[in-house]
Amino acid sequence: MNAGRPVTELEDREVLAELEGIFAVTVAGLERGAALYAEVVRRGMTCSLKSVVMREYLPPIAARTLSAAAVVRFADLRRVLRAVARLPIEVQEALAAGRLVDVVMGGEVVSVSARDTFPSYVRQVFVGGKVATVEEQFAELDARRRRELARELARVERAVKRLEQAEVTTTAATVEALIAMGWAKGDPARPPFHNSFAGGAVSGDAAPAWTATAGRTGGRG
Repeated sequence: MNAGRPVTELEDREVLAELEGIFAVTVAGLERGAALYAEVVRRGMTCSLKSVVMREYLPPIAARTLSAAAVVRFADLRRVLRAVARLPIEVQEALAAGRLVDVVMGGEVVSVSARDTFPSYVRQVFVGGKVATVEEQFAELDARRRRELARELARVERAVKRLEQAEVTTTAATVEALIAMGWAKGDPARPPFHNSFAGGAVSGDAAPAWTATAGRTGGRG
């Protein structure tokens, strides 16, 4: 027994063994607590779980929809734990045991543990109660970029229409200036839009209707 001994005096194997033992007891404790909770429910008894953690975790652990190992593994990463809790129990346990997941980052595929998944990527990786494949992630990122582009173009088109109504000449240079100044969004500090406008046309999949009339003065007629 190492109880009471300063951790600095323990050998390497003793440190690891005791640390693993602490986590094993924690998982075992949650599973035992869940079994007791299930028995309380079965008997129709009244039980007040004073701990918020117990109230949140024991019922789903008892129902076998949440892995006790996943709770211990991801308890300090609430966003990850919430996402993992929506996965099948066998997947939760695999992730808790260290299974890697593929994450698309900056156009590259990186394999990391669920613990090392950046918070901003959690919703990208864990979608609809499953772990998204690389193909699904690329497809979603592409769809997201298209939606962002559509919103940007719509903002610029509205700004150009306002200028045309005010009988201001709308040239490609004017549009570039609008974007660079952030007028399309009403924010002068906004960084320039990354798509280029050449000769009144947008480089990309879809050019807005007003690009065909760039350079005209006054309203449409």
